[in-house]
Amino acid sequence: MNRSTYRLRGFRGWLMAGLAVAVLAAAPSARAAGVQFATFNNTTGNPFSFQNLTTSAAVGISTLATPVTFNFLSNTGQSTQDRAGTLTISATTSTPASATPIPGIGKTQLDQPFNTNAAGNSVTVRENSTGKILLQMTFTGDLTGFQGSSVGQLAGDTATGNTVTYFSDYLNFGPGGNSFVLGLPNTSVPLSIGPGGFLNSFNTNVNGSFSASTFTAAVPEPASVVMYGTGLVACVVLARRARRRVSV
Repeated sequence: MNRSTYRLRGFRGWLMAGLAVAVLAAAPSARAAGVQFATFNNTTGNPFSFQNLTTSAAVGISTLATPVTFNFLSNTGQSTQDRAGTLTISATTSTPASATPIPGIGKTQLDQPFNTNAAGNSVTVRENSTGKILLQMTFTGDLTGFQGSSVGQLAGDTATGNTVTYFSDYLNFGPGGNSFVLGLPNTSVPLSIGPGGFLNSFNTNVNGSFSASTFTAAVPEPASVVMYGTGLVACVVLARRARRRVSV
């Protein structure tokens, strides 16, 4: 084997390595069923509002520009840095709450369904710096907690028959099981059933956790773009060096 042929084969190996770096950087991430992919947290005021309207009930955000800190998890291929966002929530129900005693612990579980208006029940977090939608969800689910407690949650899971549909400017979502939990950690009044059989009105902070069976990155993060470009530049440099060596 002459020296030119040896160097050409070496160049091909480096070329394939550079292409591998580029492909891995551009490839979207996908995960199996039931994987948590994002969270948000609100710590200022009590913006989550539950309203007993006597013949129906509604949840919403009492402050139009409710600030939250949103995070994608590392399994999404997106940056995990804190993102400042603005939260909106809207949901209504005409189904009264139920009260179920829990044997053995002396507590009563309250369940306020939000299961009749999937198209109108929504949670949206919009990124402040770009205006893009970090996450938008339409849902049905249940607001639950123990009677007399100041802690509750609004949750839904497609595995139990709820509707949970996602959209994001940063992720694409495929078919499969989705679920979410909106934690309500400190209600302004203890949970109880009031007029019309709906929960009594209250306000609280809110945090969110979201899971999906299948998702892929829709927009490469800057770090991925840099890595992709680095791989391509490496390919060009190696190609030029190989041509010079072969010509010599």
